[in-house]
Amino acid sequence: MAVTPKIETAIEYIRQTTLPAINGSGNYNNNIKTVTRNFKPYDMWKTAELPAIMIVDDLLVTLTEMTALQYTTGAIERIDDGAGVTLIGLLRAEWDKDEVNTGIASSNASLLYSDIVIAMLADRTLNNIVENVSVATYRKNLDFVFSNRLAVVVVNFNLNYIFTPNSNPPII
Repeated sequence: MAVTPKIETAIEYIRQTTLPAINGSGNYNNNIKTVTRNFKPYDMWKTAELPAIMIVDDLLVTLTEMTALQYTTGAIERIDDGAGVTLIGLLRAEWDKDEVNTGIASSNASLLYSDIVIAMLADRTLNNIVENVSVATYRKNLDFVFSNRLAVVVVNFNLNYIFTPNSNPPII
């Protein structure tokens, strides 16, 4: 029987369960319309698809041997280290059109950032798939507001999990 890596199971859980919970109710400010693992250039997004979140996981992962049979993503003594997963949030953004300069695009990007973090940390084990989810870094990018009317939020998370490639069946 083929083995599904834990990282794939975790990312599918994030795609199908965690991020769709951002529905504009309760503690959430936005109603996410698209969650995808496909990276799309910023100028290819249609208004009907936004707000959207792209999941990117092509990042370097450091592994640490724990015993003769077990490994962990990241360091043994740190639960805030692990396999990197980046969530790129996009939303249609307006810019200040008057002299008040309220920073509406930046404020809306902050709301999307908060939605992503609340959703990802609501279940820090992703239904017992990983040991811990931690937020590592984030950046708001307003470079596209004027050209494509998009605000972009990039949030990096670490997924810490243990795997045993020598077990039967292997857990990887």
